Parts: sequence; structure tokens; C-alpha cells
Amino acid sequence: MNGWIKKLWHDPVWSAVLATAIVALLATIPAYLFDWWPIIIRWMKGVFDFILSDSSIPNWLLVVLFIPLMLGLLVIGMITRNKYFPKKLSLNWVAYVEDTFFNIRWTWRYDETNKIVDLFSFCPSCGFQIYPQPHSDWMGGFIHTKFHCENCGQDFDSHPEQIPQLENKIIRHIQLKIRNNTWKDQNDHPHQN
Repeated sequence: MNGWIKKLWHDPVWSAVLATAIVALLATIPAYLFDWWPIIIRWMKGVFDFILSDSSIPNWLLVVLFIPLMLGLLVIGMITRNKYFPKKLSLNWVAYVEDTFFNIRWTWRYDETNKIVDLFSFCPSCGFQIYPQPHSDWMGGFIHTKFHCENCGQDFDSHPEQIPQLENKIIRHIQLKIRNNTWKDQNDHPHQN
């Protein structure tokens, strides 16, 4: 049951429906607990009386003219928003969880904040998980990071970065493909870079 609710909550449409239902429920609870219904009814009656009351211009006409004005402002706001604030990336990019960088296949996932986590490297030939291995000179100074597949024996190019810097570089390549919307090409050809 809990997984079903989580699935609904992460769905964009159902999360909006659930949030609206929760807000509506929370809005009605104080009305019952604190006996606000008379106040709400008086307020609604006041609005209705204003619309029907007499003045030099009928108030119902002001309300009718106010609606197109608000719709016009809404349209202008939407046009301005789209012009100055481009749409966010489609959420389809969260399906992008595998790619090949520097002749090594990488997989990852996204956490709740869409941060890239659990970055793993695999041999592109046999699919065996491989680990970065730092290499040092005879005095213990760092030289490079290498990958070696223990299953098929394949060696991969060495990298002048230490392991955290190399993983950071891979994450930045992933982020670049998401920003440039080129990750879609990866879904067509999963093991090419």
C-alpha cells in the first residue's frame, strides 16, 4: 500500500490531485472545528450583494469586464514567462542512467534531489564491473588512474586525474548531455560516446 501511494505521489498528475485533496481537506477542518462557516457564508453573501447592488455602473458589468482583463493579463504573463524563463527540461531525462565515456561504460541513478549518485564503471566488452586503480611513482606520488577488467583481461586508457576528480569529470559529462539534450542520442545507441 505504501509503495502504491509513493508511486501516485511522484506522478505529476496524481500528485497534483492528491495535493489539492489534502489542501481542501485541511481547509475544511478549521471551518468545522472553529465554526468558521458563518464567517465564510457572510463573506460569500457580501460578494454576491456587491455584484447585485446598484451604482452608476452595474456591479455585475464590472465583474464581467474584470474577467477578460484578468484573462488578458494571464496570457501576457504566460507569453512573458515563456520568453524570459524558458521551459525546464523534460523529466524524461531521468531515464538516462547509462553511457560510455573514455571507452568505459558507466551507470548511475538519481536521488530525490536529482543529484547523480551510485556511479559505477563496467567493461564495455564483457560487462564485468571494473574499479579505478590509482598508480603512483616509486616515491608514492600519484601518476594516473587505470582501469583493468579482471574478467576478460582488457586494459583501458589511463587518466591523469585521481579517482574523485575522474568521477567528477564523468558526472559533469552526464550533466552536459542532459543540459544540451544530447542524452536522447544515447538511448538510440547505448554503448557509443
